[in-house]
Amino acid sequence: MANLMFSKDQIVGITELQRNAGSVSSKTKEYDILVLKNNSPYIVLLDYQRYEDLVEKAEQADIHAMLAKRKGSEGWLTTREVFGGLSFEKGMDVVEPEKQRGKPGRPDSTGRR
Repeated sequence: MANLMFSKDQIVGITELQRNAGSVSSKTKEYDILVLKNNSPYIVLLDYQRYEDLVEKAEQADIHAMLAKRKGSEGWLTTREVFGGLSFEKGMDVVEPEKQRGKPGRPDSTGRR
């Protein structure tokens, strides 16, 4: 596991978190917070936007690893190879969500309401 560094200001005990949840959680806008339980790392608190960014980066890393694995020794992947595993139908473009769901009061792709 990586050795992550936290400054003194970024480390709080679980008791402090329980007593001052609002104050501690508001600090996540500035930096991540390491919460200790029995003097050992327990959880990390982070801003939701940072969480979304980390998830996005992890997904991109997974995709990159999958493509690198598929690439093997045959060189670069073709577009067909990249999109071949996805559930695109031939000739399917982006469809407006209302048309896919057949929203009440709006005509669907057949013209019915």
